[in-house]
Amino acid sequence: MRGENANRANRIVDELADFCRRFPVEEKWLLVPNYRAGYQWLENVAFGGTPVFNLRMRTLPSLCLELAFEAMEKRGLRYIRGLRLELMVAEILARFGLPTLDSPPGGTRPDLARAVTSTLLDVRLSGLEAEEIEAHASTPSSKTGWLVSLLRAYEEKLAVHRAVDYPGLLRMALGELDLGRTPFREGLRIAIPESMLSALRGLERALWKSMPTGAMEVLEEDSSRDQEAYTDASLLRWINRPTEAPPPPGDGTVEIFRATGETNEVREVLRRSLQGMIPFDRVEILYTDYEAYVPRLYELCSMLFPESKDRPPITFAEGIPVRLTRPGRALLGWIHWIREDFSQQRLAEIMDDGL
Repeated sequence: MRGENANRANRIVDELADFCRRFPVEEKWLLVPNYRAGYQWLENVAFGGTPVFNLRMRTLPSLCLELAFEAMEKRGLRYIRGLRLELMVAEILARFGLPTLDSPPGGTRPDLARAVTSTLLDVRLSGLEAEEIEAHASTPSSKTGWLVSLLRAYEEKLAVHRAVDYPGLLRMALGELDLGRTPFREGLRIAIPESMLSALRGLERALWKSMPTGAMEVLEEDSSRDQEAYTDASLLRWINRPTEAPPPPGDGTVEIFRATGETNEVREVLRRSLQGMIPFDRVEILYTDYEAYVPRLYELCSMLFPESKDRPPITFAEGIPVRLTRPGRALLGWIHWIREDFSQQRLAEIMDDGL
């Protein structure tokens, strides 16, 4: 349970911190939608002073791979996803005589192969296969027949390539659990965010229900009620209709400033962070254009902290351009050195940079 004075805007962090306090040394798993979100939650818990000892993050695919790895090795199967899976579906669509990209006048629709791949995965995640759909179709139609044919071709293609998709991986993991091969050790505690639990589908929900009943906990998250407080931050809902917004209460939860150009915007963000003595670990910057902002952030932080030129105290979820990395700068320097007919001055600059 959370205290009445807990920060409602960070409920998932508060719930996770409480989970870690109640089970300080026990083995703990946190099921996350992706590792990026999970690491952000854990960092905030740690910054709040709560140890996250013996806590491991798991996504559902990573948990399934852990469960089914040995069975996949014995059968010579490999896990296929993303672009590889879409390319495989594109081959099937081509066999059906369908284009993989539909470009109507005035716009471009999403790639058909990607949309069909998503549909096939959704159908299979519900636990259905081609034969089951055909057997349970009360009134067979051309649409049902097309879906069954497509799904059957997809299943055959997976078999030919000795590949397993995410729903197939879930089936294998459930099969391993049925055989008593379980990674759930005694005393293990498993937590899952409320929104992730509500979004679980067929086979995913079956996997969740197969976990030790007494070990599972659901972490509450922010709800719409949590955002009803009248604050400066709550007025952001009117950002596209500023004339309709009520006057700001001036509580400082949001500050808006204007600067000329991206470089000055970045400078002001960093200046305010330093002026307010806010540790960089507590600052998150959202930007609209990777190419416009990431290089500027990297270069300005390198100038502010020259002692850590190669590794400024800032991280990027999307990574940094290779030309900003030490190997990238070394490669560019080497190319320029060759282009300038092995200039002594260029070589000296490369050496001065410590490359």
